[in-house]
Amino acid sequence: MQTLRVDRQPAYVLHRRPYRNNSLLLELLTRDHGRVAVVARGARQPRSRYHGLLVQFQPLLVSWSCKGGLGALGQAEIHWTARRLQGESLACGLYVNELLMRLVHRDDPCLAIFQLYTSVLARLENGQADNEAALRLCERDLLQALGYGMALDHDVENGEAIRPECVYNYFLDKGPVLASGNGVTDTPRAGVVQLKGSSLNALAQGRLDDREALKEAKRLTRMTLGKLLGNKPLNSRSLFRERQGAVRKRASTPGP
Repeated sequence: MQTLRVDRQPAYVLHRRPYRNNSLLLELLTRDHGRVAVVARGARQPRSRYHGLLVQFQPLLVSWSCKGGLGALGQAEIHWTARRLQGESLACGLYVNELLMRLVHRDDPCLAIFQLYTSVLARLENGQADNEAALRLCERDLLQALGYGMALDHDVENGEAIRPECVYNYFLDKGPVLASGNGVTDTPRAGVVQLKGSSLNALAQGRLDDREALKEAKRLTRMTLGKLLGNKPLNSRSLFRERQGAVRKRASTPGP
C-alpha cells in the first residue's frame, strides 16, 4: 500500500484525547482531505515540539503521512493567530465541533464544510450578540453540504413561493406545505414543524435578526438534525444548558 504524504494542509483540531503513553489522538478537519485522524507522537511531553499548538479553534498548517488506518502527524504550525473563544462563544464552538464529529465521515473531502466551519468560527470570535443566528445558519449550511438541504423558498406541493404572511407545516421528509386553513394548531405532529412563512424566508435569506424567526428556525434545524443524530444526545448541549443555568443563578444573586 502506498504511503500518503500531505504537506502544510490548512486544518483545525475538532477533538483530541490521550493516546498511549505520551501521544495525542487528533481528529482534524482539513481543507482538502475532510476529517482525518492522526497521532501526534510525544505531544504530551513537556518539551514537545507541538506544545501549545494542537488546540481547538486555532487555524493550523499540518503535515502528516498515512499508510492505511491512523495517520502520523509530522509538522504543525499556526496558520494565523485566532482570537480565543470564551463564554457563550466557546460553548457554541464546542457544539459545532461535536456536530462535525457526529455527522462528517472520515476521509470524505468536502471544501464547503471546511469553509462554513471557518465562517462560523469568525462570527463566534467576534463575540457578537448573534451567536445563535450563526449556529442556525451553520446548521442550515451543514445539512446542505451533507446532502440533506432543506426546501425553504417554495411550497413543495404547489411550487409557489413562500408567502411571509402564511403559516406552513414543514414535513421533515419533504418540506413546507401551506397549513390547512392557514391556522396554527396546538397539536404537535411527529415529523412536522409548524412555522411562519416569514421565518422560512428569514432562514433561506440568512437574515435571522427577528427573535421569533430565530426561535422557529431553531426548532426546524434541530428537528432536521435530530433525524441524522439519532437518540444519542449531544454533550455540548448539556454543557451549554449548565452554563446558562449558572449565568442566571449569578444574575439573581444580590451584589455586595
